[in-house]
Amino acid sequence: MKYFRYLHRPYAPYEEWYLEPVPARVDWFCVACDYDFLLAMKPFDARRIGVSTKTVFENGTVAPLAVARQPCEGPLGAGKANAGKA
Repeated sequence: MKYFRYLHRPYAPYEEWYLEPVPARVDWFCVACDYDFLLAMKPFDARRIGVSTKTVFENGTVAPLAVARQPCEGPLGAGKANAGKA
């Protein structure tokens, strides 16, 4: 039974992008448009995160990162600004 559904399904990169020997391509423009926060499991290299972030808090396991918002104008299908356009 479904209780929730997306009106706009956010962009989601390949789940294991960070662990790949050759990192999978991540569309950081879409990440910056669709997400307010990222949850980084520790240890992680902040240089591999392709958007500007600020650490909200951290402990020995995780670091929630606030994503710096940016204007979401771009190619169709990228970000909330283009949701529903085709």
